[in-house]
Amino acid sequence: MMFAAALMLLQAASAAPNPLGTGDALLNTCTSPVREVQGLCTAYILGIGDGADLQRAMTDVFGGKPFCVYQMGPGVPAAPMREVVVKYLQDHPASRSEPSNRLVLFAYAEAFPCPKVSDQQPKSQK
Repeated sequence: MMFAAALMLLQAASAAPNPLGTGDALLNTCTSPVREVQGLCTAYILGIGDGADLQRAMTDVFGGKPFCVYQMGPGVPAAPMREVVVKYLQDHPASRSEPSNRLVLFAYAEAFPCPKVSDQQPKSQK
């Protein structure tokens, strides 16, 4: 019930289609003292990560140039992922007016960088 109330309050407080659409809005949500509001932040950033994973999977299935935006190991809990995004937003205040979905990907890319091309080659070819 509290979660639904927090969601309705968040939606009512914003005239934008996406109440978490900017880095400022996302940071405010992620650092809220209300646990349920922090849950909205966590769900949002997990969804962006899932979308990026889906895009990579579609490239594998339908062909295309492989790409890597970030490489997060399996089983990373949600709380550290939220902390990575909060730290990125706090460390980059000038970018907080940008779309939050991009900023989440930038945060992941900084915290979980892709291996260098030379690191991806089989050891026998190095």
